Amino acid sequence: MTRPGPVALTLLVALVLALGAIKVAWWDGARDSSPQAEAPYRAGRISARELLDEGVIAGLVYDQPDLVNSGGLAWKKLGEYDRARPLLETALVAKERELGPDHVGLLPHLDALAGLLRSTGNYGPCIELLERKLAICRAHFPPDHADVIGSLDDLALVHRLNRNFARSEALYAQVLASHEQAQADNSESLVNTLVNYGHLLLNMSEYPASYAMFNRALVLTEEREGSDSPQLVRNLRAMAYLLQAMDRHDEALGHLRRAVTINESTDGPQSLALAKTLFFLAECQEEMDDPGAALETYLRVLPIREREYGAEGVEVAYTIQNMARCYNRLGRYSEAIAAFERVIRIGESKWAGDHSDLATWRRNLARVFETVGRPADAVRELGRALAVYEQKLGPTHWVVADTQRRLVVLHRQLGHHEKLAAMQLRVLDGLERSLGSHEPALADSADAYADLLNGLGRADLAVTFEQRARQVRAAPVRAGFSGGQP
Repeated sequence: MTRPGPVALTLLVALVLALGAIKVAWWDGARDSSPQAEAPYRAGRISARELLDEGVIAGLVYDQPDLVNSGGLAWKKLGEYDRARPLLETALVAKERELGPDHVGLLPHLDALAGLLRSTGNYGPCIELLERKLAICRAHFPPDHADVIGSLDDLALVHRLNRNFARSEALYAQVLASHEQAQADNSESLVNTLVNYGHLLLNMSEYPASYAMFNRALVLTEEREGSDSPQLVRNLRAMAYLLQAMDRHDEALGHLRRAVTINESTDGPQSLALAKTLFFLAECQEEMDDPGAALETYLRVLPIREREYGAEGVEVAYTIQNMARCYNRLGRYSEAIAAFERVIRIGESKWAGDHSDLATWRRNLARVFETVGRPADAVRELGRALAVYEQKLGPTHWVVADTQRRLVVLHRQLGHHEKLAAMQLRVLDGLERSLGSHEPALADSADAYADLLNGLGRADLAVTFEQRARQVRAAPVRAGFSGGQP
């Protein structure tokens, strides 16, 4: 087997030192809130960009699978998922050849690849890896072992993200039982489970039960860490998120302001932790119909994220798109257009053209173009968004219908009669596909299509789908349905 040369070894030593600075923790982001929760450290980010050399690492894969795995995690931290995945997959295969398919030494590699798949929304393959990880843990450890409990918790989280709430709830019940067996009344692991279980219950609209979980986690953390501990911030944000869902915005605002104070005192005024809490605060201010205050808060978040992720970072894009929304609500349309256009440029540089967030940003930009009287620009953006929605959501989804309806209005303004005729055929095809369905979400689609047909001058067809919407709403709701807007 070829051994690394001196140049390769020099690079690898430097890489190991850089990766140490990054402090890789592949499930930290998952335990927080979203795929955007992961945060590379600035020094580690710069070193990783200079030192990660896939050619060197690939040549050493069978000698250094752990290093290759760390390289993949570094790319993941940078949001470079397409570069991270082949490294993590290759490292896992190499480690399997070294140790066998059921060795405990595979756990970090399974974790790393599963974490990447979760971050990219590939929940099916992620679940398969986590099931395998759980099986290995159960084969080597007792039921109350931390690795068994952690594996159950991770698996429950991904089932929640995949909206398999029944399976997720059953797993969380196992996790809590394991905590009781381990007699961990005040452990960080228990708090983590309570927060994740609380999020599941919130997703299920079980608000009192969710509140009980979040509150217990908050009390336990405060007892263990103190009232000013940074460990409280995550619990305060979770409780605030629930309180917003319960329309208790003033209480949510109080929790978030407390979290901001803790972040400022423990992490500093330019920390990523503070930026994340400020982001939550700004969203709360938006929900309280105060776009001016929200915009000021987002403007505090933006320079922190630009410094840490670069001007083209995905986290920067999500900040700017919320700012664009505020600009639009404040009537500052030119700034809203510029912000949305910047967000779209960032998305195009990071993702394929059919990414659902890109489609949403184009749809929002089109709304501003409609407001300022630029119908041709609105048609361009809506047309590109519609192609993605039809592919991702199917021809009968309410978003597809609403986008088509807006296009009909714009084509009429522009005198595009041939476009109107072509759209009518697409609408009729979508309507035909929707027949026979009894899901409650169909009522929204049927109503939207009826509006569209009325706009096309086909009231004779529209009445059929108005009746269809009424029939669906009058029918009993089938158990287990969790449809609705994406």
